[in-house]
Amino acid sequence: MTGEFSRRNFIKLTGTGMVALAGLPLGFPKFPETDYSVFDVLNSRTKCALAEKARSLISPSPEAADALAKKLGGRSASTDRISGPLAVEQLMGITTFSFDAFGISTSALDFDFNSADLVPGDFLYFIGKDLNSDYMMTISRRDSLGTLWAVTNTPDKSGRYVITEVPAWDPKNPEASFIKQLASGNNSVGFVTGQNGVDIFRLKPREKSALDMIDHSEVPQKLQEKINLTVKSAKGEWRVMVSNMDSGKIVAENNSRELRYSASLTKVPLAMSTLAYLEYKAGSPEALQKVLKTTYLEERTFDSLFRSMLSNASDEDAARTLIRYLEKEKVDIQALIASQGIANTNIETRLSTEEDIWKLFKNLHDRNNKGMLKYPGSHDYLLECMSKYDPSAKVWLVAVAVADSGIVEVEDRSYFISLNGQPKKGVELDFFNLGAELVTFVDLFAGYMSEDKNSSGAARVF
Repeated sequence: MTGEFSRRNFIKLTGTGMVALAGLPLGFPKFPETDYSVFDVLNSRTKCALAEKARSLISPSPEAADALAKKLGGRSASTDRISGPLAVEQLMGITTFSFDAFGISTSALDFDFNSADLVPGDFLYFIGKDLNSDYMMTISRRDSLGTLWAVTNTPDKSGRYVITEVPAWDPKNPEASFIKQLASGNNSVGFVTGQNGVDIFRLKPREKSALDMIDHSEVPQKLQEKINLTVKSAKGEWRVMVSNMDSGKIVAENNSRELRYSASLTKVPLAMSTLAYLEYKAGSPEALQKVLKTTYLEERTFDSLFRSMLSNASDEDAARTLIRYLEKEKVDIQALIASQGIANTNIETRLSTEEDIWKLFKNLHDRNNKGMLKYPGSHDYLLECMSKYDPSAKVWLVAVAVADSGIVEVEDRSYFISLNGQPKKGVELDFFNLGAELVTFVDLFAGYMSEDKNSSGAARVF
């Protein structure tokens, strides 16, 4: 029923290769089975959006179901093999993709799903005896009686497949639930799945819905409109991300999830990874300071390497020295970055997204965030290194692309801005003209800052 759509494809599509695997018992909090629960990962507005998105995919006739299957899975797709793309489609555009995964080795027929406390937004992957009997579904809503519903593909009485809403799990009557019928082959075509267990992918509670991550107030909306117009008229292709670091809200963005060459910005995660490893080796903030100042690596102290790499000088030799050091110490830089939800950044290729860079700077700016850097002083140290400006530093012209990111502090407010531009396909545009377009976006941001709280205080830039 799933065709070529495997668990690996799901992980790739959702943009995360760093799900945290855990075995049962899950230990999820218990709650009364009602239409709302304080333990739900999604907020009410996002749950409504998920339910509406799922219901919009219902196709009660085999013909309509096949048409939707082709739309989701390509020309050769058919409704009997569309459970994966159908389940993922319900989540697309509804929320950010970052999951924990819980592996259940017990067969779906024998497992008590009441112990898993399923919630709207859960993605269930049923592992069959072979790839052709794997099956997927998304829990789209919980009704007032506590029954959890899913919109999925299922055979009708004649054996033809339709897309309909089914009671995936009824905690009061488990045997009547669609999951148990699926696991026992109680359907018109005798399809059975889940013999080898189930994987539950649960959205991380700390992730907000995409809608709630955006500041919808008047001044940010004006900036977004201006950026949209500027992007449309520009000769370059631009990725933009502007956020309020204090509220955590996105002020404006454009193509912020598009993977692109990010030049020296990938030196930030390299610095964070290296310093995190040095924290681990040092064992205390005091010992770390000694390591930074007195430990030499290829005739330079760690402090010298960090400062040279993170300033506008953007020392390539310093970056390569740190990479060689981490490789020698057998530190997996990519795994360390991925563990913080930074899924699309690659140190070697220097590819990243504006969203990833924003997450990195959020991690760095929040002194209480101990996800990668454990000591508050480490955050301040790297920010201080980044704030240094060397007027004698040369401009690196590695590719016809411009990219810059930073934190701007004005009075009691902090903002993040990230810009990345390259010539549009078929358009001749040199580095300096592309840089002039970047200045246009910076001017828009400056105008926004002056409107936001009408403040004109001095700015501090990292």
